[in-house]
Amino acid sequence: MKQVIFIISLCVISIAGNAQLVAPDAPDYYRKTAFNLAPEDAPKVAYKYHPGEVLIKGGLRIKGQIKFEDLNGFEPHLSVKAEGSKKKKKIAWSMIRRLALLNESAPLLLETDSVIYEWLDDKGDLFRIVRSDEIQLYDNLYVINEDFVVIPNYRLMAYDDYDGYKTIRRSEDLKGYTRSNPYLLNALSLTGRTQINDPYALVDLIDLYFNQNIAEHFNWDSMRVHLKDGDIFTGRGVAQVTDFDRARNTNPFAVLHFYNEDNDMYRIYNHRDIDKIVLSDERVLKPVAYNKYNIFCWAEEWNFKEETFWVTKKYIPNPDFFWRFYNSVGE
Repeated sequence: MKQVIFIISLCVISIAGNAQLVAPDAPDYYRKTAFNLAPEDAPKVAYKYHPGEVLIKGGLRIKGQIKFEDLNGFEPHLSVKAEGSKKKKKIAWSMIRRLALLNESAPLLLETDSVIYEWLDDKGDLFRIVRSDEIQLYDNLYVINEDFVVIPNYRLMAYDDYDGYKTIRRSEDLKGYTRSNPYLLNALSLTGRTQINDPYALVDLIDLYFNQNIAEHFNWDSMRVHLKDGDIFTGRGVAQVTDFDRARNTNPFAVLHFYNEDNDMYRIYNHRDIDKIVLSDERVLKPVAYNKYNIFCWAEEWNFKEETFWVTKKYIPNPDFFWRFYNSVGE
């Protein structure tokens, strides 16, 4: 009985990366040129007063209306109108220990009451706390609810007790910080996404690592996985589409990203582990070799006129894999 592999198309999108922080509603011109944009050419941000409290080195606390001043100049500082006073007080940048401002939809933050800034002695600067968990995330964004187009000198930084501080320019820089559950970074490596440099996507990755709800967040398919050793697991997963050109030199395996509902663990399997995958609609995927290059892929059996064919999906450059929520309407 003859066996043939057919390849059909899978339409996906990629996430565009950018080295600078660009506003979601920024004009296309800045989206395309922000990487090479000089700070002096970026549209200026008109900073405003916000209610908050500043802790000065030495212990003095001042509550009132607080505004960032001269951030791109030689003498960045705070302008503070203290409660009960009509006078403005200037507080030098290096004198700030901690600053809390009312959160009015600040970019990249969760729904918290306050935007918190801390002076980091090791870095000699004031940084905003973006996330605080197993990994601390900091950045140098001082926008609260002001309009902005692009922040040309944006810096995202991670910290933990093992690796200390490190600037996060792309997703591969998170390696080490995610040691307690390496699935996410391993998946990025297998899917060719170690160079993601969009700050919004990088923070999303950290949130996924904290919450560990990848299968639900990206609506992975329900399935039963039958291993070659006889074990059967129920859960949700994504059968990774094989890049036949790239696999010749890098990864010749058929790969499955799987969440095991029984033990609440994520794991990456390849074709050597799996006998078959049974999808929620009872369709069956099996590992099949593309004999020309001895590369494996997931394929569905199709019988026609006493011949057996194996149908797999064609790899498209920059596939989304577990980034499905960026393509939820099928564009």
